Amino acid sequence: MCKGLYPCLLVLMSFMVGCKDKKLTPSCNGDTPTYDNGISAIINAECNTSTCHGTGSSQAEFTSYAGMALAISNGNFEKKVLVDQTMPRNGFLTQDQIDLIQCWVDNGYPEN
Repeated sequence: MCKGLYPCLLVLMSFMVGCKDKKLTPSCNGDTPTYDNGISAIINAECNTSTCHGTGSSQAEFTSYAGMALAISNGNFEKKVLVDQTMPRNGFLTQDQIDLIQCWVDNGYPEN
C-alpha cells in the first residue's frame, strides 16, 4: 500500500500507462460483418467526431463507406486500427470490436 499522495499517484499513473500500451490481438472468429451491418456502428461511435473523422473533418471523413475508401485502399485503416492500435485517438476498442473489424478486413471490407 502506498503512503502519501505522490507515491499513490505515481503507482496509478504507471498502471494507466501500462494498460494503454497493451495491444489486443485481432482474431476473426468466422463472422462476416459488412460496413452496413456491424462496422458502421463502431465507426460512428468511436471515430465520427468533429475533431477526428466526422463531417467537415480535416482528416479523412469516415461518415460513409465512400469516405473510408482511401484509408481502406492504402492500408492506413488496418495499420492504425488493428496493427498499431493508435486509433481511435481518444479511446480504445474492445476485443470484440477489434475482432469484428479483423473479420471485416479478412473478408475484403464489404460494404453491404
